[in-house]
Amino acid sequence: MTGVKGTSNLYNFSNIRYGEPPIGDLRFAKPVAPKGRNVTIDKGDVGRICPQAIAAWEVYTSFTGPDFLSGKISTLTDDHKHALHEPSDLKIVIDPRETEDCLFLDVVTPVETFDSPVKKLAPVIFWLSGGGYTTGEKGWFDPAGLIKASYASSPEGLVFVSANYRLGALGWLAGTKLDPGNDANRPANAALYDQRLALEWIQENIHQFGGDPTRVTIMGESAGGASIYHHLTAFGGKDKTTLFQRAIPQSTGWVHIANEKLENDVIDKFLALAKVPDLKAARKLSTEEVQEANRLLISNSAWGTSTTGPFVDGLYVPENPDKLFAEGRHIQKVDVLIGFNEDEGLIFTSPESNDNAGYRKFLESTYSNASPETLDHIETKLYPPVFDGSYGYTNQTGRASITKAESEFTCKYGFLQAAYGNRAKSYRFNVYPGLHGSEMHYTFYNGPKRNPEVDEAIAVGFQELLTSFVAIGNATSLAAPQGVPVYGEERRMLYIGNEGFGITTDATVPERCKFWQSGIYLTSKAPSMHHNHAVTMLKTLTRLKSFTMSLASRRYAAKFFYARRPVHETLCHVLHVAKPSPKKQPPVIGYAYYKDINRERQRRFTPRLHPKSDINHPVERLCRLYLRKVTPDNWSDDPYIVCLLLALAQAQSIKQREEKPETFPVRLFLVVDGDKNYAHVFQADVDAHILKALDEPTLDLNGVAWPRITHTKVALQSYLTLPGRIVAELLGSYMEEKAEKRKYEDDAEAPMKRVKTTL
Repeated sequence: MTGVKGTSNLYNFSNIRYGEPPIGDLRFAKPVAPKGRNVTIDKGDVGRICPQAIAAWEVYTSFTGPDFLSGKISTLTDDHKHALHEPSDLKIVIDPRETEDCLFLDVVTPVETFDSPVKKLAPVIFWLSGGGYTTGEKGWFDPAGLIKASYASSPEGLVFVSANYRLGALGWLAGTKLDPGNDANRPANAALYDQRLALEWIQENIHQFGGDPTRVTIMGESAGGASIYHHLTAFGGKDKTTLFQRAIPQSTGWVHIANEKLENDVIDKFLALAKVPDLKAARKLSTEEVQEANRLLISNSAWGTSTTGPFVDGLYVPENPDKLFAEGRHIQKVDVLIGFNEDEGLIFTSPESNDNAGYRKFLESTYSNASPETLDHIETKLYPPVFDGSYGYTNQTGRASITKAESEFTCKYGFLQAAYGNRAKSYRFNVYPGLHGSEMHYTFYNGPKRNPEVDEAIAVGFQELLTSFVAIGNATSLAAPQGVPVYGEERRMLYIGNEGFGITTDATVPERCKFWQSGIYLTSKAPSMHHNHAVTMLKTLTRLKSFTMSLASRRYAAKFFYARRPVHETLCHVLHVAKPSPKKQPPVIGYAYYKDINRERQRRFTPRLHPKSDINHPVERLCRLYLRKVTPDNWSDDPYIVCLLLALAQAQSIKQREEKPETFPVRLFLVVDGDKNYAHVFQADVDAHILKALDEPTLDLNGVAWPRITHTKVALQSYLTLPGRIVAELLGSYMEEKAEKRKYEDDAEAPMKRVKTTL
């Protein structure tokens, strides 16, 4: 490795090793930092990139986007169709720079910053290239123009670092078949660990190049930008390591495969193409054999997809980031500037999706794990075949393009904004053609000779915005003195168009975005109804449904009090409205699994064995008698349900010590073992006098009305509309009505069966 001084007065330190060669036992495994020091000098003049692969559909995107923008609807020729259906016939020349020994990075730094005897360290950009998780390299873009623009806000300029990371099957495998032995060194999403290792290298070494390790901005586009989302939510927020202070995800999008079977299916396909029985054997293959299997795997990808990419692994990616963003507490506390393009979806849209049948085929291939019912909902409710512009499109191709854009790109910026309390900054890039990735010509603008088609004033202004954010977090420039606004409740963002810079509002449709954030399209059916799923299900459903208040979970289960003493700890978990309205008493919500109640009841009436293991038959008969006496013939008539409702009311009364209302609305969400069709909600308004009588048993209860308990069955099918129906039943009139009617809900399709019972 040596530094090369170019005409732009920069040093380029190329091919710095940050990881051991990921071959042999390290293939598909967590990267390892270099051991010792290699005294051999790498001049940096021979490029090194990770093995690349390309989907067959990507070869033809060059004509679909431009044709559509010019008013044409492209169609595939017979040759195109053959290549798409037989991608193995697609001949892609292998780049001679490709090697598995590719974990290298480049550092580009201003000469005066590097050579200064009294160094004032410069801010750092760590760049992650895009490429759909299957292509990409550290040297794709020249940062000279970006560094030049940085002097408008940073006297030291900036230091630019870019790194290779593993691609395709070599970097993005997951599933139980990846590591049957649970080896911590062979986790899923190896490429994320590559990127993290490069970030750790920056923390340890960047000061030697004039960079400030306390002012690192992670920046990336497309797959590189999506990787940033995973670093923001790494390990579910449990990771306290500070590897960067700011983030700029650009044109970010993904569809997660959270289903273990599908994850393992990808591994099975790869192994079949590699002609080996397992990954242990695949680790012994030559690089050429692995490259060929990876090339075939990726080339078969459905239009607009790449087969491999980040998987929910329960560790680095503990959950779909959309859900983690909804919780808002599993994220790195950093400054964020979010950018997207006007037309993110078009180049991922198949020309064959130009009629209703083609649109349905597009849905089936893009959201392959969704149930037919979910696909029907997307097709008829969210994006119906209405082409008058009221839904944001005027033809079938536009319909598919917006579906793709909102599900994988534009809606995700709103999710990230919500996670940061709408305090992050955002911009929308619409300089013609405004397609996915088109802002890269402006991000890495290097003068009119190299980029004659680019508007220089807009490009330099854009670069100054980006580098101003990197240096001071302000995101301003001479061309846009108003800067990039904070998103806020008004959903404000900077608009960058052919005319220049201005302020606009987010144009995404909130109700459609809520559906995509729910993750329902990733799940083909409702979860099984055992205890853990019952608890998780309620937490998830109440979190995903968008309403004005949020629910908080209490640490302890509800307790039943008598004479001011806790006499029984129930098996009922408690939720309450975190920020209640001052005008109306909020309901307290409990959730329980009836099988646990029966199990505890049986435990209490099971006699313990004598120390000599003798059975006391009279006591056993007596216990059986009592057990029959307290076990109802019909579970819904169980008096213990009344106990749970009273315990919930007591829990809320204790919480509201200062101001006691006249009644306490309580809701009990109950899942019953064996009932695969319904969940159950019990509701009651408990009079405060009843709670007082439980505290003081001698009180006279004459004139006090016992609450009427309503039992409602909530159909588990359709799972698609289940979140809305359960939340509506639990919160009822307490929910604030939305000004805009929800287009995506239709409760008539899955009616609730109501049964009222007095206990």
